[in-house]
Amino acid sequence: MQIILFHTLMLAAVFLLVRRAWKQPLTWSRLVRFSIYGLGCAMALSLLTGVFIEREAAGQRFAEALFFTGGTFLCLLASPFSRYSGVLGSAQTPEYRLNGERWASTTALLCGMAAILVGAYSLYYEPWHLTVKTYTVETDKVRHPFRIVVLADIQTDQFGDYERNMFQTVKQLDADLILFAGDYVQYPNGRMREGGTDFQAFLIEAGLEAPLGVIAIDGNHEQYRPNWRVMFDGTGIQTIPPNGTFSVVLRNIEDEIRLTLLPLSESQRPLVRLPDVEGRFHVLCGHDPSFAGGRPGADLLLAGHTHGGQVCIPGFGPIITLAKGLPRHLGKGRSDRNGSTLIISNGVGHERGFAPRIRFCSPPQIVVVDVVPISK
Repeated sequence: MQIILFHTLMLAAVFLLVRRAWKQPLTWSRLVRFSIYGLGCAMALSLLTGVFIEREAAGQRFAEALFFTGGTFLCLLASPFSRYSGVLGSAQTPEYRLNGERWASTTALLCGMAAILVGAYSLYYEPWHLTVKTYTVETDKVRHPFRIVVLADIQTDQFGDYERNMFQTVKQLDADLILFAGDYVQYPNGRMREGGTDFQAFLIEAGLEAPLGVIAIDGNHEQYRPNWRVMFDGTGIQTIPPNGTFSVVLRNIEDEIRLTLLPLSESQRPLVRLPDVEGRFHVLCGHDPSFAGGRPGADLLLAGHTHGGQVCIPGFGPIITLAKGLPRHLGKGRSDRNGSTLIISNGVGHERGFAPRIRFCSPPQIVVVDVVPISK
């Protein structure tokens, strides 16, 4: 009911603006002015939604208004019902063409259609199109290949088929080591306990296992749950201890692999070189990739947190990554960093709460890393 009310008000505002716009030719200046009016209406109604109707949905309503209502508004500005429409209308005088109304109208139509298509894709398709991204890392420090699966930023507020499919996909990947890289639930504050219970139930149902272990670290959202480790009770999943960095040697057939896991506080600052691991292949994982801004010296660095930018512009990359000490363009995917291989996951979920539930050119992903001997 709240959604219907919101969009009804938005369409009413669009109708009033379009009626006013149709009374005069659509010049570039009027196109810009009416677009600003429409954006102002979207922001005002989204704010009212957050204050009086549904606080957590304000960001989502604003995104819907921006793409769909805004796109509809721009298309109507260029519609054949307008006396001055330059696309399908009849205003074809030399003066009309000289003044540029036809180009303004065409621009409005194309931008409106693009907004609707981008909105539909980024709000309702890509955030739920879970992918598996596989990387191969060659090294002379192992004689036998092994596979790491990274689950970062599940960050859900309602467990359902999407999350169940995620865990089933992980089970089919034949992982030797599964790492949970933080940020598991983002339920509203009043339902945090419920979110932890749901997550625990899904983990028990999934029954994840791996020969080298299944281990979880904390992320930003675990700051609001000091007892976050209870979510993993009874699941067979190990959590890092509360007293700092966790390091262990894992044996894969004849190979010894050093695994170092960072708590959130350690991952948020650039790390100096870690102690020597005597020629073993060294895997270092933390939630926030800021630790890679230093020279940790491990062979493989794994992280999440950035969501791959969540919204990326083709040719530009992530708009923002919130990783300190790392260039923006290194905030997703694979890169070489001070002699180490850095891999940052896009994450499985997306930002919730006040933020729009949106992804664009940064699909959710389960990361698979195959560590193999160098081919001779």
